[in-house]
Amino acid sequence: MIKHKESEFVTLVAVDVSQYFEKDKLVKKTLSIPKWVDERGKKLGVDFSALLTQAILETTE
Repeated sequence: MIKHKESEFVTLVAVDVSQYFEKDKLVKKTLSIPKWVDERGKKLGVDFSALLTQAILETTE
C-alpha cells in the first residue's frame, strides 16, 4: 500500500528500460596518445574514459 494524500492518486506505469540500458552499454575503444601525455594523465589521476566521453559530448553540442 502506497501512502498518499486524499487529494492525490496512485497509478502504475509500465516502463521498458531495455533501450535505456542498451545506450549505456560500454564500448571498448583503442586510441593512441603521446607517452608523455599518458604519464602526465596517470600522475594526475585522470580518468581517460570519462575525459574522452566529456570531450566528445562538449564538442558535439
